Amino acid sequence: MKSLCVFREGNRSIPPVIGGLILLILIRILLQMILYKSGFISLTADEYSRTLIAGHWSKAAYTAWHGLWLPFHTYLFGTALRIRWDLLWTPRLVVIFMGALSIIFMYLLTSALFEKRRTGIISAILLSVNPAHLWLSSTALTEMPQTMLILGFMWFFTLYLKTNKKHFLYGGAVILALANGFRFESWIISLLFSITLLGKGIKQFLQKDTNIRLLFNQGMAAIIPWVFPLAWLIGNYMETGNPLYFLETIRAYKKTWYGQNASYLKYLETFVKTDPYTTILGLGGVIVCILRRRKSGAVAWYTAMMVFPLLIFIFLHRGQLEPSGNYIRYLALYVFLFYPAVGHLISTGIVRAAKTSKAGINWLILVLSIMVATQMCLCFNYKRGETEKGMAVGQRIRELREQNHNIRERPVLIELSYWQFLAIRVGTNDISLIMYDRELDERRESESLLLTDIDLFRENIRRNNISYIIVKSPQLREIVEKDLKLQPAEEVNSYVFYPLANKLIDGSYE
Repeated sequence: MKSLCVFREGNRSIPPVIGGLILLILIRILLQMILYKSGFISLTADEYSRTLIAGHWSKAAYTAWHGLWLPFHTYLFGTALRIRWDLLWTPRLVVIFMGALSIIFMYLLTSALFEKRRTGIISAILLSVNPAHLWLSSTALTEMPQTMLILGFMWFFTLYLKTNKKHFLYGGAVILALANGFRFESWIISLLFSITLLGKGIKQFLQKDTNIRLLFNQGMAAIIPWVFPLAWLIGNYMETGNPLYFLETIRAYKKTWYGQNASYLKYLETFVKTDPYTTILGLGGVIVCILRRRKSGAVAWYTAMMVFPLLIFIFLHRGQLEPSGNYIRYLALYVFLFYPAVGHLISTGIVRAAKTSKAGINWLILVLSIMVATQMCLCFNYKRGETEKGMAVGQRIRELREQNHNIRERPVLIELSYWQFLAIRVGTNDISLIMYDRELDERRESESLLLTDIDLFRENIRRNNISYIIVKSPQLREIVEKDLKLQPAEEVNSYVFYPLANKLIDGSYE
């Protein structure tokens, strides 16, 4: 068998490859900094919500065995926040690091599958300039930890299929077990992993190749990823009486807020938006891998992993309409899984079509340059969300507190606006000294105390020693200025800041 191209290829040394990967990572991080500078904040409001949950966990750690969201994101980012408390940049640094690792894992996976470092470099380059990968490596969501872990698992298991060394088998199983705590989609991949090992065991039994130790290792590895999912199902059953409570609740929420309609074309549109080249070349890559399946069991397994998780995802989601950011989040991993096949198709296709080796390399550089340039343009074609406006408001509150130590420990009272209130909290770098003018309501029907009970509103101001009232709607602004007799100090993204005079706090507001 040829070298796996992970450690050595022929007599050439590996340092040039390491240098190339380091350069690729540095260029990629520079691209992320440019993305932030251009104004990119987030894809969805989920980032802020998950960050705040992690922030609360960092102050009072707990173990979760049931709920709507898997807890490993909370544990990871909560631990990071314990080390360095910054609700915006600490989670960002974690996902930037994981994004870089996922690029390295892409190189390792592709090189192991097709035994050519050149193919691995091509796939790593394609991943590094994928818009979805760049965006998800810049926001504190669950997708980038999952992507890094899934690619790492696939690399380990590919090496196991090629070498039968048990440390690759157990390493892959443990990595997959970690991925199962971040996103439910990882459970699909775990199912296929376990089925693969079961199939190998049955085949060995039928061929009377009964190596008891080998069968034991494969059985144990098949079980390891399911320890946490089974605990989660049991926990949900004990808490709610329904082991699939999370699935049914999330589906009901989406139908309520996103509608009952379905569109399967949105999946194709998302593929085109994140990588038009892979959308076109993906089928060709699958076909080439199918043709190679008899030569390599690892490639056959990879082909199944490229296709079946996507088909199962589509079946389970049933074309449910989603905000554009959600489509990118949910489908990104499936786009990424095509890159080893696409990299192999590009590498072998161009080199074989060229008359000479030098011409092949030149054509390869030209094609990659065009693809990279196009993808980099798409990286800055992101949609700005309404939640981003809240970030600037929160950052301004943080600045005011840093400038005036007298209000640093005093809460601000803000008009609740969905879902900007989450971004405001992250921007302030604060999980406790933010109050709202109304109750949080999942139906979004609650009204401001300024409208329903202004006396209680005044009492809350006095009792909590509020430093600023911040509102945006014209109706509430009028009440604050006429009834509370406050004067606006500044305005940020339609939010007006009203500093509280001492007379209002001590009750002499007439």
